[in-house]
Amino acid sequence: MPNPSSSGLFLHAVEAIYDAAPDPSRWPQALGAISEYFDDVGAILIWHRNDGSFGTIVSERLAEAQRDYEENGWAVRDIKAIRAQEYGYFFNGEPFADRHIGYDEAMKNHPCSVQFFDKHGLGFIGGVAVSPDPHVGVALSVQRDARAKPQFSDAELEDLRKVSRHIEKSLRLSVRLLNAEVTNLGLGEALSRIGTAFSCWTRSARSSFQIRQHSGFWGTRFTCRRDACGSAALVRMSASMRRSLK
Repeated sequence: MPNPSSSGLFLHAVEAIYDAAPDPSRWPQALGAISEYFDDVGAILIWHRNDGSFGTIVSERLAEAQRDYEENGWAVRDIKAIRAQEYGYFFNGEPFADRHIGYDEAMKNHPCSVQFFDKHGLGFIGGVAVSPDPHVGVALSVQRDARAKPQFSDAELEDLRKVSRHIEKSLRLSVRLLNAEVTNLGLGEALSRIGTAFSCWTRSARSSFQIRQHSGFWGTRFTCRRDACGSAALVRMSASMRRSLK
């Protein structure tokens, strides 16, 4: 269940989600706020790349797990992402937990479960599609320590559905803002620009993240100042744009 102060945590998560629309370097913080709302280990955005692997943007606490995911081939052997894709959950908008993607002994004992999820104190997931583009499957996945808590309940999945609506709107706005600079930038490419791997230094006034891919991924390094620019830009967003996001 979400924390007792869930109302305040939910509002904080929603604010962080919209702050990430004009400033994509804030997505790790937004995902962290979502995981705090559910009182879980972390949260990720995950999508299927053209090369068959899965790309991710992760909350800051999962940065080490993300490096392992990319460097040791789990991005092509993620049994839960593969099952979720097979069941259509990257597109259908229905929240799902492990029981909805055929959680069984084979999944529990799969190398990805034992050598990756268990290793990083993960295990159970609560997911939901969040893509504003019907041709690109993107999901939010909240990561839970299976040793500490049970699978996501139906009530928690409904809370996840509420969060997902705001992420979809924020991603739609991000693509529109990027399109103001680069014509016809697709969601997949926009997600790659936002970053599939990054490093955040929270003690300084700057945030840096590395965008990289294996087969033709972006290799540009961006440095983004952490200030009020993202919030200010969102406040300045026109009324017509806000209406279009409803």
